[in-house]
Amino acid sequence: MIADIEDYFSKGCGRCDRFDTKDCSTKSWARGLATLRDICLSAGLVEAVKWGQPCYSYAKRNVERSDTRVECIAVFRDRIFDGKGATET
Repeated sequence: MIADIEDYFSKGCGRCDRFDTKDCSTKSWARGLATLRDICLSAGLVEAVKWGQPCYSYAKRNVERSDTRVECIAVFRDRIFDGKGATET
């Protein structure tokens, strides 16, 4: 598995034999994953690698874990996005 966040976006998670190949799922979802990453970072969330993929946290709690699917449902389930960043409710 990867330890550097940039490896995930350029090569993949490293959990299967498709790592760093054109068949890696992160290549198929590159645009959506980049968009989700931008949203999370612009909201002030902290980015880290956990379980071989990006994980975003706020106040030391995981709020989003990027997989090879882009899902925005419940990213900020218990947070308010006020245009300046995520704040606790």
